[in-house]
Amino acid sequence: MSLNRRRSPRVSSISGVRLPDSENIFLDNGLPVTLLHGSETEALRLDICFKVGRQHEHKRMASRATASMLKEGSSQYSGKAFAEKMDTLGSSWESPVQLDYSHFSWLGLSRFGMEALPVIADILENPTFPTSEIHAFVQRNVARLKVELTKPDVVGYRTFTAILLGENHPFGWNSTQEIFENLAKEDLQKHHSDWYNTETCQCFLSGNVPLPFLDMLNKTVGQLFIGKKSPPSPVIPKINPNFGTTEIKLSGTLQSSLHIGYLTGVRQHDDYPTLLVLNTILGGFFGSRLMTNIREKLGYTYHIQSNLDTYPDVGSLWINAELSPDYLNPTRKEIFKEINLLKNKPVSNSFLKMVKSYLIGSELNALDGTLQAMEVIRERAMEGLEKIDYATEIEKINSVSPFQLQEMANKYFSQDNFTEVRVTP
Repeated sequence: MSLNRRRSPRVSSISGVRLPDSENIFLDNGLPVTLLHGSETEALRLDICFKVGRQHEHKRMASRATASMLKEGSSQYSGKAFAEKMDTLGSSWESPVQLDYSHFSWLGLSRFGMEALPVIADILENPTFPTSEIHAFVQRNVARLKVELTKPDVVGYRTFTAILLGENHPFGWNSTQEIFENLAKEDLQKHHSDWYNTETCQCFLSGNVPLPFLDMLNKTVGQLFIGKKSPPSPVIPKINPNFGTTEIKLSGTLQSSLHIGYLTGVRQHDDYPTLLVLNTILGGFFGSRLMTNIREKLGYTYHIQSNLDTYPDVGSLWINAELSPDYLNPTRKEIFKEINLLKNKPVSNSFLKMVKSYLIGSELNALDGTLQAMEVIRERAMEGLEKIDYATEIEKINSVSPFQLQEMANKYFSQDNFTEVRVTP
């Protein structure tokens, strides 16, 4: 039987998607642990998250620097000794940069987990923050920042968030050389002392979890931070958006960048599932309207996309593209043409069905395997979605109608309340 490549595959609806059942336990110090067993692998992963980020800083960059510097030394291990121990165990330790929470991840074979736990516990509770390593951290990041500030897309996004959210908002300000160089050891010590405790911490354990490991987890991590309390959480300043167009001249570049965006709601908002579908149709995947029209049909840019960002108190839907200065205005015109089409004309049922299948298929892919499924569970916990049923959200995506999308486009794509940043040579 020959394959007819002129005919697209049949698109089928996907339903019944749900998170795997996880178990919740508590250690001696009251620290909650979400447990997801998986016998299909010998791998074991321990994710330790603290629900503290930029919104808790007494000094800008303290959260990121504290998380980055934990591995550089503790009361019992130097940074070198810690790295060598992880290598000896054939494991990895990562601290992915997050704006609104701090995340640490240990990954290794389950048979080496018990040996890693005392080391992990010591760097979590007793970091030394060596001055020499803080200096190296500052130097690395200042050097990286200087390179990044030569890129139109980076300059455009930094300016866009500062204008949309306001520079006094914890997620609106941008890193500078001065901010990095003003960091001191005392700033990291204070941030760690104030916010690293059982009130802010949550653990996620996935993979092949032996019972002795759980006992050792309780004897090590379960004895941390006893008696420590957080100060009152700072009040997040209200956003102070500036709408309209801002143009920046960037010397030494041949490319231009374009950012256009709108304020939306938080991740927990009832509108989010419909907004997710709307964003995907507009520019959230390769077959989106922006890609099909502006890249494939007109050839104005190699890549254009729309994104849906959420923070603890606000969200945004924004579009970005890098392109030749000659195509900046024509691209802007086509972007608003596609936005107005979404506001004025219902999406076809066939295209909407395909987008829903793409989105829910992506969710299924994210749940393929114990370690990957735990990432979804962890992200939802950090976004405050524990009380929102995952299967219900999937069904909301499945039930979105063309009328709801049109209604949502008119609600958020205001002709007056948008922010635009253009970076040109």
